[in-house]
Amino acid sequence: MDTDYGIHSEPRSAHWVAWAVSGDDSRPAGAVILVGQTQEEAEANAARWIERLAEEPGLLRLPPPSPDADASDADNAEAGAG
Repeated sequence: MDTDYGIHSEPRSAHWVAWAVSGDDSRPAGAVILVGQTQEEAEANAARWIERLAEEPGLLRLPPPSPDADASDADNAEAGAG
């Protein structure tokens, strides 16, 4: 996998959360947020997640299809059925 990931972290209540980000996107890669008692622990968990993503890119969750995509898929299915 050629994607470079970064790590974002922030305190939440009595713990820290961290997540992997790709490029300019600030959303968690794979919709995964990792928790730690300290910032270092949360970021270490995120680093391990990045290693797993490099080994198994299929772990990333794909975003849900847009409603427009669903309509065009249905149209294509109907066209093929006839």
